[in-house]
Amino acid sequence: MMHDTYSSEQVTDLVSSIVRSFRAGGSREDGCYTLEQVAERTGFALSSLKKDCRAGRIEHTQYGDARGMTPSQLAKFLERLRVGGDLHQAVPAADDMAEARRATRRSSASRAGRSAAA
Repeated sequence: MMHDTYSSEQVTDLVSSIVRSFRAGGSREDGCYTLEQVAERTGFALSSLKKDCRAGRIEHTQYGDARGMTPSQLAKFLERLRVGGDLHQAVPAADDMAEARRATRRSSASRAGRSAAA
């Protein structure tokens, strides 16, 4: 079940659990996890992780076409989500949505006026 907000304690527990599961999988503290591993263990969609890495919204490690995350990058990423982060910057805020609706109505009214005049 997804919550809109999490307590600091819940996020700390989640981060600790994820990092422990990576270490239990035989990874070293300074190792790098593939995005597939990150997606599998965090439950985030692989396609979203890849898209956000390409867009520069997630700090990650890249070598050629391969992308991954170190434990510290993963911890920073999860911590940033706890405090809001900027991953959802592409989703307009409520004020932006209201402005977009007004612009659409103005555009539609303008087109309707031109059609009636013709």
